Amino acid sequence: MKRICYFVNWAQYRKGNGKHTYTEIDPELCSHVIIAFVAMTEDSHQLKATEWNDEDTETTVGVYSHVTDLKIKHPALKVMLAIGGWNFGTEKMSAMLATKSTRTVFVNDVVRFLRTRNFDGFDLDFEYPARRGSPPEDKGRFALLCKELREKFEEEAEQTSKPRLLLSAAVGCGKSTMDAAYDVPELAKYLDWIGLMSYDMEYSSKGVTKHHSALFPREDEPAGDKKLCIEWVVNYWMTKGAPAEKLVVGMAFYGKSFTLRSAAKHSVGDPKSGPGLQGPITITAGFMAYFEVCAGLKDGWTRSWIDTQKVPYAYNNTQWIGYDDAESMKEKAIWAASKGLGGWMVWDLAMDDFGAHYCGLGKYPLLHALNDNTPR
Repeated sequence: MKRICYFVNWAQYRKGNGKHTYTEIDPELCSHVIIAFVAMTEDSHQLKATEWNDEDTETTVGVYSHVTDLKIKHPALKVMLAIGGWNFGTEKMSAMLATKSTRTVFVNDVVRFLRTRNFDGFDLDFEYPARRGSPPEDKGRFALLCKELREKFEEEAEQTSKPRLLLSAAVGCGKSTMDAAYDVPELAKYLDWIGLMSYDMEYSSKGVTKHHSALFPREDEPAGDKKLCIEWVVNYWMTKGAPAEKLVVGMAFYGKSFTLRSAAKHSVGDPKSGPGLQGPITITAGFMAYFEVCAGLKDGWTRSWIDTQKVPYAYNNTQWIGYDDAESMKEKAIWAASKGLGGWMVWDLAMDDFGAHYCGLGKYPLLHALNDNTPR
């Protein structure tokens, strides 16, 4: 099974023990490392580095090279580059997808960019075709892009006698997004795997607390909310034409939080008034890295377990967070293997307790829990 680890190039700017750089990557715990994200030029549909230290200079070695150099001691490791992300939006994506000629410029530049920097593949994280201002035609055009990239990768490998570049996509998991954005049989034909972003599914139709990455539904949820869990998402992708072995389950190394209407009502499914307070390091309302949750638990938060969904939550006064820990990661890894899935992907390395500063469980406790329960 694939063990895919996203490495983000902005966690280098976090303060204190939250700062995460390429030196923290443990190649033994990942079969693939994907660097997020590369950018794209405004109008020429070509790739460009995002951060000031991504690329080599005459006097310094860049992050790209530091990560790809991990393959020297770990030759089985694959290092890939991802484009997109939520903040990338859809405007540049749609402009690139618009015609065969604009896509061809992009496809050719992807091959050039990856090969000159020793990458093994490319991950498409466009959020989302035919959504967020992207026209309906982008559903078909995105599938065409996948086809054209795959064909170019095969052609280039044949011409150069190099191993073919890998191609994957990270995809949305809300039913309306899945229906609008993805031609599933076509994607399954051309992608090496489909990475399910099976998290951020905390949107309840009733204004109550809900876990964002539950494995299974809750019996007392409204019918629509039952679709917001990993099991339903995986099954739906399979009914739409994706083979199990092409599906990779997203694992969240963070939690989504709420402010409760009443401190006395702190279970899953109790009323919420809005997002939770921001964490001290990630500084985003409604969101905390796993290591920040550990700090909260040490500070007196109470942990509870949702047995039907196989995930934990924690609460303190009017604050509530649904997150993952080693126990839930074990459950998810075992389930993914039992379904014959292609593996898992983690978002992201920088939000585990990578430096063993917070949780008292050693370095990368979540990543270790996944590895310990994944057949090789």
